[in-house]
Amino acid sequence: MSVLGEYYSFRKIFRDLQKYITVGLKLYQARRTDTDAKFKDLFENLDSLLGPLETQQIKIGERAAEFDFILSDGTRVKANGYRSLLSTLSSLLLQLHQILLKVTKERSSMFFLPGDHISNLTAYCRALEGMNKILENAAVLMDASAQGQLFGEGEVSERLRGIVCSEYIARDVFYGRCLGFQYPSSTRPVIKMLAVAMASYERWYKADKDNPLRQLMHSLWKGNKYLQNPTQMGLKLDDLTLMSSVYFVKAFWSIMEQDVVKAAMGAAMTLISHSVEISHSLEIPAKNIVMEVHTCILRMYIHAYSVITYICT
Repeated sequence: MSVLGEYYSFRKIFRDLQKYITVGLKLYQARRTDTDAKFKDLFENLDSLLGPLETQQIKIGERAAEFDFILSDGTRVKANGYRSLLSTLSSLLLQLHQILLKVTKERSSMFFLPGDHISNLTAYCRALEGMNKILENAAVLMDASAQGQLFGEGEVSERLRGIVCSEYIARDVFYGRCLGFQYPSSTRPVIKMLAVAMASYERWYKADKDNPLRQLMHSLWKGNKYLQNPTQMGLKLDDLTLMSSVYFVKAFWSIMEQDVVKAAMGAAMTLISHSVEISHSLEIPAKNIVMEVHTCILRMYIHAYSVITYICT
């Protein structure tokens, strides 16, 4: 799709969102209850966020093609970080569109759950606020970069580094109610289960290693809690990605090697399939890599790697 085509696609998304927000403002205008007042405040917040987001989207969309990768034979590859940001924004807006559609159509239904919809809208408001900050910084980098150069140097690089380190973007919503919004719906249950496992594993990791059964039961109880409350799961994962050591991450990704898990998986596989003999074991030696990078940039890479690992593994 061309950049012009992407612009018109975004224009339709923003127009549809504005339509549902206008309907929502009218529905909850009276503020008859506390719930109505909360919905009214959320719709007003969304209304104030769409304008700046659309402005940044248009600004980046009009110039994204300037930074496409060009092969040695002159072929233009429509791929760069600015296009990726626009794709992420599109996915986020489409998920918000589905939530607003549900709120509008199911409001009069007896199965309507206002608390759940309020929590979802609150999370997406915070996600849009964070996305707006990201797009603003991307626009600054785009304006300051040389023609076709994705990476700024010197004063530009230092300026953006300071902005990124000083600004706060709500990460917990991307680990909670907005988890995996940029991926197809068929993969989100897997992503959610990985996130629940990560959040509940902390107690297993810190608990008494001499009682594996107790560890397992406590982790299962915690997992059920995080399944029912994505907001708490997001807060826990946000804290883990910032405060946990590399040993915790290593232990989590090695969980399948633990005896109690091996026994449980072995019993389950015996029930559903034939056992498979191990004919040969391969060991790949690890090599240490020493890198000298700015502390802030290192934290950004660690955070990005954590998100990709949770989602893609």
